[in-house]
Parts: sequence; C-alpha cells; structure tokens
Amino acid sequence: MRRAPRARLEEVPKVEALLEEELDRLKAFLKRKSVDRYLSQIMKVVGLIVEEEARVTAKRIAGGEDPHEAVLTALNSTVKRAFFPVLSYIREDPDSRGHLARELARRYESMLSLRGEGYGGVPEDKA
Repeated sequence: MRRAPRARLEEVPKVEALLEEELDRLKAFLKRKSVDRYLSQIMKVVGLIVEEEARVTAKRIAGGEDPHEAVLTALNSTVKRAFFPVLSYIREDPDSRGHLARELARRYESMLSLRGEGYGGVPEDKA
C-alpha cells in the first residue's frame, strides 16, 4: 500500500504549507504567552502598589483622617502610580506611540459608555 515516490513528491508542497501554517500558529501562541508573562509581572507590581497604599490609608484613617478622603487619596495615588510607566512610555515618543493614547482613550470611553456615562468623547487628531 505504499505510494509511488512520484505521488509522495507531489504532496510535499501541501505538507510544507501545513507545516508553515502550524509554525505560524505556534509563533503567535508563543508571542501571546510572552505578553501574558509580562502583563502578569505588571499586575504583580500593581498589586504591591495597592498593598502599600492600603497600609498607608489604614494608618491615616487610624490617625483620624476622614475615611472617605483617605480612600479617595489612596485611589488617586494608586491609579497615578500604576499608570505612570505607561503614560511616560507614550509621552516619550508621541509620533510613534500617539496611536496607543488614542486607542486607550477610546477603550476607556467605551467602558464609560457601557455604564451610560461619558465625558464628551475622544478628541480627533488635528494633524
């Protein structure tokens, strides 16, 4: 039941195409896994920021600060500290990274619109 060598040779391009397709899928999978590892590292750092802010806030409340004000301060500080690296990265090269700011703004706007809120929309580029 073995095929003739010629028939097998005719199937080589099909096999090569299948291998290329699977190799491309593997490369895409590995890229996603790599990105997931980096995002996990980022979330770990954000978690540490949250823990630190929680400790500071608890001390401030125990010291007599209004709990609402202490929590607002902590939340603002947490958000600023967590976003600082991303925002700095975008600001370093607005020509090549400005699109990231626009896309992130659109995504945040869509989060607000899901709640029936909004702040007026994402400004369009003037360029």
